[in-house]
Amino acid sequence: MNEKRHTELEVKFAADHVDWSEFREKMAGSNPCSFESFAHDDVFYKRGDNIVRHRIKGDGAGEMTVKHRKSEDSLLDRVEINLRFSTKVTTEDVDAFLLATGYERLFTLRKVMVDVFDFRRDNFKIEAAMYDVARVDTYGLSGQRRFLELEIKPGPDMSQDSAKEMLGHWSNWAIYHLELSAPLNLSLFENYSKLVSPSVTTNYRI
Repeated sequence: MNEKRHTELEVKFAADHVDWSEFREKMAGSNPCSFESFAHDDVFYKRGDNIVRHRIKGDGAGEMTVKHRKSEDSLLDRVEINLRFSTKVTTEDVDAFLLATGYERLFTLRKVMVDVFDFRRDNFKIEAAMYDVARVDTYGLSGQRRFLELEIKPGPDMSQDSAKEMLGHWSNWAIYHLELSAPLNLSLFENYSKLVSPSVTTNYRI
């Protein structure tokens, strides 16, 4: 496994109190290289202790992701492996494949609004994303929350330890300017699976 390619270095904050205009103002004033706003669905499937996420974004089938923790104490450093689908693959193909291989569809999270700012520096990239998310239920959406995530993508000349240190600097900046509490130690899957069924949570966490 490629350590850099298959590792996610990210911190997640509760951001229910953060105003959208405030977030955009702070981010836009920090010299971003790009900005994107969108919405998408994340569909979670389970087979034994294995959880996969199918992200449906745009017109295609999106991508399928597996994540799991390296530590019970922090979400900062996790395994993340993404498979991006070709334009010939449909969302129905993905669903049919997973169900045919023994996966059970659990629930869908809808990110109803996502703002993403990218910041490029000499040897790394930082992605700052704030989003509103809710679980899709039979009669609509429930449990809507707002989160902010900072993810660092180190370049070839930056070590993982240096990347973690730099991510800490950016996290402290966000905590100060947006009045955030300490980073969370529950992923979205862990948060929302508690609202569905205790049997959904496993040791293999996305």
